[in-house]
Amino acid sequence: MKEVLTGYLFTTWPRIFAASGSDLAILPLEQRITCGDGWFPIIAALCEALQWETDHEAAPQIVVAQIKTKLGSMHLAAFGPRSERQAGMIQLVHMLSARIAEGPASLPDEAEIAEKLPWCACVSAGGGLLRHGADTIVRIARAGGGPVVVGESLGTDAIVRIIKSTRAPIVVKARNRPGDALVRIARAGGSRITIDFS
Repeated sequence: MKEVLTGYLFTTWPRIFAASGSDLAILPLEQRITCGDGWFPIIAALCEALQWETDHEAAPQIVVAQIKTKLGSMHLAAFGPRSERQAGMIQLVHMLSARIAEGPASLPDEAEIAEKLPWCACVSAGGGLLRHGADTIVRIARAGGGPVVVGESLGTDAIVRIIKSTRAPIVVKARNRPGDALVRIARAGGSRITIDFS
């Protein structure tokens, strides 16, 4: 997997890829994810779901030692306990990986990835725009106090989750977002929400 993609995974979910553990020896970073770029979207979605379970449903923290190809599908080596839901998520990704091409031919360039993946959103940070999932946006907002700018690609449920998890002011890009979704977002955030129609 390209370094830019593994770097995104390591920095977005540092607790999942923590460099310590009791049951498995942790490999060097360059050996932690040894599979093709084609699996990046499902690995990122899995990390987002696993961390959400830990942060909001009191599920155990899963720490991944390695993700690699094994017999044509993804093998995820992790240690520590896991909830039944977390185990199901890992099993589902294992099954999906056997049906999704691992190689780079199935994946668009990185700029297209950032624009199209449903778990991406824009976050203002130091004057620039970064791409992050909802849980990362919550962490950034809590650390910096906002404001947070949420792009069009993040769904209404995720935005409401961000609103309920932080006290930061939030700017929601409204282009192509249905009116009922905007009403729901405005009700959830009250005066902290600014709807940007530009």
